[in-house]
Amino acid sequence: MRRKIVAILLVLVLVCASLIGCNKDSKETKSTTAKSGEDATKKDKDKNIKMGRYVEEKVQLPELSTNENVFKMIQNKNKQIEVYTREEKNSSIHFYSYVQKEPGKWEKSTPTWLNDGKVNNNSVSIESILLGKDGNYYALYLSYAGNTQKAIVIKATDETKESTMINIPYLNQKIKVGQQSFYPYIRKMEVMKNGNFILDDGFKENKLLVFSKDGKKLEDISIGGEQHLASFDNDVISIKEDNSGFSFFNTDTKKVDKTIDYKVTTSDMFESMNLVYAFKEDGTLFICDNKGIERLQKDGTLWETVVDGQLNSMSMPSLGIDNLIVSDNSGEEFYVSYYSDNNDIQLMHYTFDKNISSVPQKEINVYSLKENKTIRQSVALYQAKNLDVRVNYVVGMGEEEGNSSDYIRALNTELLAGNGADVLVLDGLPMDSYIEKGVLSDLSDIIKPMEEKNGILTNISKAFYKDNKIYCMPTRFTVPILLGSKEVINVSDSTEHIVKYINDTQKIYGPTMTYAQLICDNLALYSDEFMSDKGVDKTLLTKFLTNLKVIADNTKATEFDESGNSRKASKEPYFDINNLFMCDKYGFLDKDYETALLRHDSLTMFNFTMGMSKNRKGITYDTINNQFVPIGEIGLNAASKNKEIAKDFIKIILSSDVQDTNTFDGLPVIQSSLDKEKESMLKAKGTIGISSRGGKEFSFGTASESEINGFMQKIKELSKPMQVNQIINNMILENALPYFTGKNNVNQAVDIIIQKVNTYLEE
Repeated sequence: MRRKIVAILLVLVLVCASLIGCNKDSKETKSTTAKSGEDATKKDKDKNIKMGRYVEEKVQLPELSTNENVFKMIQNKNKQIEVYTREEKNSSIHFYSYVQKEPGKWEKSTPTWLNDGKVNNNSVSIESILLGKDGNYYALYLSYAGNTQKAIVIKATDETKESTMINIPYLNQKIKVGQQSFYPYIRKMEVMKNGNFILDDGFKENKLLVFSKDGKKLEDISIGGEQHLASFDNDVISIKEDNSGFSFFNTDTKKVDKTIDYKVTTSDMFESMNLVYAFKEDGTLFICDNKGIERLQKDGTLWETVVDGQLNSMSMPSLGIDNLIVSDNSGEEFYVSYYSDNNDIQLMHYTFDKNISSVPQKEINVYSLKENKTIRQSVALYQAKNLDVRVNYVVGMGEEEGNSSDYIRALNTELLAGNGADVLVLDGLPMDSYIEKGVLSDLSDIIKPMEEKNGILTNISKAFYKDNKIYCMPTRFTVPILLGSKEVINVSDSTEHIVKYINDTQKIYGPTMTYAQLICDNLALYSDEFMSDKGVDKTLLTKFLTNLKVIADNTKATEFDESGNSRKASKEPYFDINNLFMCDKYGFLDKDYETALLRHDSLTMFNFTMGMSKNRKGITYDTINNQFVPIGEIGLNAASKNKEIAKDFIKIILSSDVQDTNTFDGLPVIQSSLDKEKESMLKAKGTIGISSRGGKEFSFGTASESEINGFMQKIKELSKPMQVNQIINNMILENALPYFTGKNNVNQAVDIIIQKVNTYLEE
C-alpha cells in the first residue's frame, strides 16, 4: 500500500513536473510566438511605408575674396554647375567663373568674354548671363551714361573667346514714359534654339518681346507680369495674363501651341512671381515655386509633385527663387539658386534618397489665425533639419480678410474639448482665458535657459510671466514710436491727457484717419483705461469713448477714407493687429498736425524716424508707456501628444537661425540678432528722400551709431505688451462706430457693448 502511495506520489510529481514543463514550454512558445508576431507586424508595417523622397543639401560655394560677390549660376555646355562672380578692386572690375568639378570643389577661371573691356568697367551692370538654347553664351548688361541707361547684349561661342555685340535696333530707340524719354529697360532675356531673342522690357508691362537672331522685331507676347523666362525648341513658355497657368507660344508660327493650368504663387517678401521653370532635353517641364518642384511630361496635362517644398527652403518667405537647373546624369537631380533680402546667393542640391520614408513618420500641427512669416520660415528650417518630422502649418483665415470672431469661436470650442494644434500662435486670441482654463502649458523649461544662453531680451520675456510661469512668448515684436514735441509726447500717456492738451492748445493732435482706424489704434494703446481681467468697466468705457470722440473731431476723422472704404484694407471695418498705426505721416513734415505715430517692424525703420525728426524743428521721439506689439506669440497646447517635438520646434523659432533672418514682420527677440541688424544698418550708408503730403522734398542720411544706440536703449526699456482680444475689440469697434457717425449716443453704444461683451465672457 505504501509502495502504491509512493508510486502514485511519484506519478503525481512527474505529472506535475511534466505539466510544469509543458506550461513552461507553452509560455516560452507563446512568448516567442508573440515576439515573432510583433516582428512580423512591424515588418508588415515597414513594408507598407513607401520609401524614398528628395532631400535638400546646401552646396558649399567657392571661397571668395573680400570684394567678390556671386551674381549668377548656370549650367554650362558640359552640364556642370558654373558660378559667376564680380570683383571690384582698385577701381577696376573683374569677372570670374567657378566650375564645380565635384561636390565642394570648384575650379576658378577668368572668362575672356566678360573681361575684354565691354562689360568689366564701373559704368555697366550685368543683368543676366545665360547659355542660350543655340549653344552660345550671352550676357545682358545696362550701360550707364549720365542719367540714362542703355541695354546691350553680347555673345560668345566659348568662354575663352572674346565677345561680340548683338545689334538689336529696338534697344537704341527711346520710349516715351510720361514727360520723359528712356531707352528700353531690359531686365531678362532668353535665347531660343533657332536663335530668336525673348526680351522683357520693364516699360512694356505684361509683354514679352520676340526678336529674330538678326535683331528684327517679330512679335509681342501677352503675359501675367514680371516672370522667369524659359523655352523649348521654338516655344517660349510664359505665365498667362490672368495668372491661371502657362502658355506655349511658338515663335515660328506666332501662335499659342497650348496652355497648361497651374496656380501661380507670389513671394510675400519680394512682391513678384516666385517661381522658375526649366526643360529637360526630352521636353519635360519642371516648375519650382514655394510649393516645391512639379513635373509635366511633354504633351502631358497632369502635374506630378517631385519635391515637396514644405519640407525644405523653397517655402521660406525670406528666400526668392532665382534659377532651377535639372541634372539628368544618373536619375533626376535638381539645383536651385536662391537670393535673400540682402541679395546673397545660396545654392541647394536636391537628390533622391531611397532609404528614407516618402512622407515623414512623425508630425506636429501649428495653428495661427493669420499667416506669419517667421513661423513659415521656422517650419521650413525645422523640417530641413529634421527629415523624420512633418510640421503641418494651418492658417485659419488663409488669405481672407474681415472679422475673425467666427474663426476664434470655432478654435475655442476645439481647444476646450482637449483637441487642437500642438503649437498655437496666439496673436489676437484670448490668451488669458486659455491660461485660466488650462489650455496652455508652461514654457519655463524652454524660455529660462534661453534667457541665459541665447540672450533672449529679458524685458520682453519677463512681460509674459505669471506666477513665475510663462505660457506664451512672442517670436517678434514691433514698437510704436510717437514723433512730436516733448510737451505733446508727455501728454500722450492717456486719452484724458490728450483731450486736455487739445482743449488747452487748440492744436490738431494727429493726422486725419477713418473712425475705424482711430478706434483700433487707440484700443491697442489705451484699452487698459476701461478693461481689466474682470472685464469692461461701463463708466470708464463711457469716458474712453467720449475722449476718443473729442480726438476724432479735433483730427477731422471721417467715416470713409479716400478710396471710399471705412477701413483701408476692407469694406467691413474690423480689428486687425497687423493694420495698426498705418495712417498718413507725411503731413507731419508740413506741420499740419502735432504727432506722427510710426510702427517699427525693423531696425532700419528708425532711419525714417530720425529723418522726420531732423526735418522739423523741436521734434523728438519716444514710446507710449513703454508699450510694444508682440508678434507671433507662441504657446504649447497642454493637450498635445507630441510635446517634445513641439518644444524642439519652439526652440528653433527662438534660435539665431530664425531670428537672424529679417522676415520684415517685427524685430528679433534675441540680443545677438538685434546687434547683427544694427551692424547691417551701419554698413548701409546712403541718403533717403521723401516727399511731404504738401509736395515738399526732404532728404536725410542714415542714422548714426549713437542715434541707433539711443533707440536700442528704448527697446530695452519696453515692458508693456499690447494684449489684444480680437473678439472683444471687434465688438467695441462695431458698436462704437454708430456713436462716431452720429447714429447713436455714447450711452447707447456703451450699453450694447457691455451686453455683448458680458455674454461672450459668460460663454
